[in-house]
Amino acid sequence: MPEKAEWRVFMKLKKVMALTMAVVMGFSMAGCGGSGKGSQPAAGSEAKAAESSQTETTSAPATIDAKSAAGDEDALAQEMVMPTASSRDTVNIQVSSDPGSLCPFSTGGGQSANIIYKQICEPLFDYGFNYEVVPILAESWEQTDDTHYTFHLRQGVKYTDGKDFTAKDVLFSIKMYADDPAKKQYVKTIDIENTKIIDDHTIEIALTKPDAYFMSCFKSCVIMNEESYNNSPDKFSEKPIGTGPYKLESYIGGNSAKLVANEDYWEGTPAIKNVNIKVINDVSQRCIELETGGVDLVVELGQTDYGRIESDDRFNAIIKPGYKSNSFYFNCSEHSIFNDVRVRQAVAYAIDNAAIFAAVYQNKFGSISTAFPSNGMIDYDPKWEEGGYYALDVEKAKALLQDAGIAEGTKITIITNEDKTLLSNCEIVQAMLSQIGLTAEISSYEKAVYNSAIDDEAGGWDMATNSFTAPSGYVADMGYAYFAKDGINRSCYFNQELEDAVVASTQITDDAKRKELTDKIVQILQDDVPAYAYTRLAVNWAWVKELKGFNVWGQNDLFVKYLYFE
Repeated sequence: MPEKAEWRVFMKLKKVMALTMAVVMGFSMAGCGGSGKGSQPAAGSEAKAAESSQTETTSAPATIDAKSAAGDEDALAQEMVMPTASSRDTVNIQVSSDPGSLCPFSTGGGQSANIIYKQICEPLFDYGFNYEVVPILAESWEQTDDTHYTFHLRQGVKYTDGKDFTAKDVLFSIKMYADDPAKKQYVKTIDIENTKIIDDHTIEIALTKPDAYFMSCFKSCVIMNEESYNNSPDKFSEKPIGTGPYKLESYIGGNSAKLVANEDYWEGTPAIKNVNIKVINDVSQRCIELETGGVDLVVELGQTDYGRIESDDRFNAIIKPGYKSNSFYFNCSEHSIFNDVRVRQAVAYAIDNAAIFAAVYQNKFGSISTAFPSNGMIDYDPKWEEGGYYALDVEKAKALLQDAGIAEGTKITIITNEDKTLLSNCEIVQAMLSQIGLTAEISSYEKAVYNSAIDDEAGGWDMATNSFTAPSGYVADMGYAYFAKDGINRSCYFNQELEDAVVASTQITDDAKRKELTDKIVQILQDDVPAYAYTRLAVNWAWVKELKGFNVWGQNDLFVKYLYFE
């Protein structure tokens, strides 16, 4: 394997001892105007994904030099070349939750299901290590006008059941995604009726309107064969069939999956022949399994275990910034006192982001929110932090509540799911709000019913935990997804100026030209505060040092075909 495939870790993380909850709470409550909330320096924006521009054909991934020149110095550099040999033929990988259905067309077990079926099935293209667009089942493509893309598909590719991969499979897969309530967001602007199959290896995809985020959403769609799907007794829920480097040998829901190498894979046989996926829900048990040799790669390392693993010379560990921000939705409907912007602003001024970040995230797992969107977003601009993002000011918060006519001791309800980290965040905020005269009660829901609780604007909730992101990784797209009339919009918030801006932004494919609208969207969301961000999330990975070739694709994806043991 060439030396370029070795890990070169540029990011060095300073170890910071976490403050105890009691100390942080005391520090937080002592603060008044101008405290250190949001004082952490801004990180630079991630390297932008290199989408194929109008009339330009994309055919090959960027080189290492090109990636470095793009400014992503925190990336772990590796050529995206499959290794040909490995000293071990089996890798054991931990996932955190029951994958549920493995069918890519249905809403399943989130990242756990995604990690499994992404080894079995493939998209036309995907984001690489630095968000560059990497051709996979499509060899090249061009955008012929504002609403048409032509994809030239890889020839000679077969599914693991022997069927040929053709353009018909692409159209079938688009239709299947469009039929799922959650997955349809990936193909939301595709005009299926006017999408044309030119020949077996060429498809022209039509859009209903110009869509700046088409490529960054469509990358999430893996391709499957219609005949194979229809002949499947369980409709691929337990044994999907794809073109990928691995095929599923066995699957035990909630427990494990075993994958074996596809010997006829179009890019060559993977060096690692067997992949064992283990579901380990307990955070501390994940670390124990890594330390005792039960797993070689941990997808989500617990925060309390990170320091120990990081200091152990048997392992590598990284914290990768993501698109997501942990936030609170405010219920802006007539059923809550938060329909008054002054109340929303008061709570924002009362929350000490730095204290939460120290107590819960140990000053390292992510960063303090110093603007509404996460700095992991592709088009993040540090200028959005200028002027401060609701710097801690208890007296100003009290004045805003008084101006809004909110009496001392007014009760509000914060709802969350059963995630322990989010519950800790809520408990800290509960104490902070008591300092401005609000009595907060916390209600916890099972994850399966939590979204239903938020969807009920008259259900008695005032604040709700949520993490904000967007499939595309673009800020304006996030604004559209969560706050437009036809978006998710669980805050029941409406601002016509914002509505016009987010709708217009979807039709501008040039990042630079869209910048003015994005600035406007961020300003409105920060002023009106339909939601308040307090921490930017990161994802934590750990693996044995003998395992080479590992890197995180895009935001949080894994491709086993690039792994090998030294």
